[in-house]
Amino acid sequence: MPSHLRSMESAAPANRRIRSGLGLVVGADWLMTTAGRMNAMVGNILDFARGRLVGDLPLRFRPESPEAIVTQIVDELAIAHPDREIVLDCDSATPLMCDAQRIGQLVRG
Repeated sequence: MPSHLRSMESAAPANRRIRSGLGLVVGADWLMTTAGRMNAMVGNILDFARGRLVGDLPLRFRPESPEAIVTQIVDELAIAHPDREIVLDCDSATPLMCDAQRIGQLVRG
């Protein structure tokens, strides 16, 4: 098995692994997160179109953990790029009143 596939296998929790038809091992949590991001991307396109047509951009302000937002993005990047070392040093326990999806877009960009 190629080394990048072994890295993906070790990244998935043992009790949450699924096998695809290609023999790739992907964590179910990661798969659900990625599907959610894809859904959010479609929503972003619709938001952009609405902003262009109507002139506003809907924001959903809630108390959010900046560490949780950035950790999710780093986890996704670590699976996508197993050959790279990503170090996250974030210990903010103070929630932010923000739109987590928009902050995620900013960090990913």
